[in-house]
Amino acid sequence: MGSENRLLDLGIVCSQSQDSVSIKLMNQYANMPHTRLTSLFPYQIEKKRHQKLEDGLKEYRLLLVSLSKAMQEYLLGNYFRFDSLVGENSCQIRASLLWSIISTNNLDAEKILDKVEILLSKINFYLMSPEHRNLSVTLCDFLNQNELHHNLSHLEKFLVCSYILTTVRVLLPSNPEKKVVRNEKTDTKLVKNLSMVGSTFARDLTKELRKIISEISVRFIQDLSVLLPLPDSVVEMVSNNYVVSHNLFGHLSCLPCFWYTLVLTYYSISSSMPIVLHVEKLEVDNNYSLHDKSTHIFSVKNGKYLPVNVTNYDLDTPALVIHGSVCRDKSDFITWDVEFKKFDLKDLILTYSAAHRQYPDSNNDKIFEALDCKLFEYYKSLAIMRGCTLENPNLFFLVHSYCDSIRNSLKH
Repeated sequence: MGSENRLLDLGIVCSQSQDSVSIKLMNQYANMPHTRLTSLFPYQIEKKRHQKLEDGLKEYRLLLVSLSKAMQEYLLGNYFRFDSLVGENSCQIRASLLWSIISTNNLDAEKILDKVEILLSKINFYLMSPEHRNLSVTLCDFLNQNELHHNLSHLEKFLVCSYILTTVRVLLPSNPEKKVVRNEKTDTKLVKNLSMVGSTFARDLTKELRKIISEISVRFIQDLSVLLPLPDSVVEMVSNNYVVSHNLFGHLSCLPCFWYTLVLTYYSISSSMPIVLHVEKLEVDNNYSLHDKSTHIFSVKNGKYLPVNVTNYDLDTPALVIHGSVCRDKSDFITWDVEFKKFDLKDLILTYSAAHRQYPDSNNDKIFEALDCKLFEYYKSLAIMRGCTLENPNLFFLVHSYCDSIRNSLKH
């Protein structure tokens, strides 16, 4: 793993790429073969027939409604509506993919919306007019015969899955024992707020979409690693050799946190991705009560993230939005700003990711025990020394990442 050491200065190398990587990759995704919207179903549509045909049509309507709403939110610039809860600690991957879609303008959301609205009107007609339904055919045949299929692009698939999984995400009050950790859950019953379906289907669909999103996330990182000027050793660490299946939420594909964060960090630098950092400061000696909040805007200059004034940007510009926490005694916050500004934001993000468990199941972290990962160990030791760990978030602890416009990020 010796070649990984040059990554400490890789920001300057990456800055030469500008946005060619994001444009090339999004064009590649836009030109991938389309799959049918029904591919998102957690069952084989060839088996839905007779009395279950109506259930199948209602479930298909749910997907069409979801795709329609997703395109509407996308057109409105409400990108926070695609902040899905999947369960494999990879929110930054999805934030970066969403940023790439928006920034390269590679999605004709209005055209997609028009097509979906036509299909929705047809589905509603058949659901309200049972005499027009042939119950002897399967759902697959019915959709074929009546030209009701929608062909889904790779980018559409990511957006509609993200939208549904965001809809079912519920933010909970903070855990008294883990004040800095985002406390949330999935409530699959909320699927019914989009369109009425059965509870079992809502649960199974959520599980299937999580699996799909995790696979899209892994592919995005692997594709980026090949396009970026990264050492072979880093490309190897995000290859299929280090993909682990996490079964708690349904066979999620997972990459090691530090290594995918490394790829994303240098991608964000090469693409000049702006970052909006929200920091919540909590007083340890006052039962973690809120001391203060601050917001920082960062822009890429000469291969590094540097703080800038918000007036440097059009407020509708998409950005990577990071929420972080700092926990220290009240009297110690007087020095935090000075301490924080000493460190490169890139290094802080990598430091956090090295201290984080590498997979959702920390038992899988033993994969690294036999490896001589000097860069990983370097940043992990920095996390302990600086105070960027869950046990000691004295300087900075990254809580959550998502993509939104700068305008929205300053409001929410």
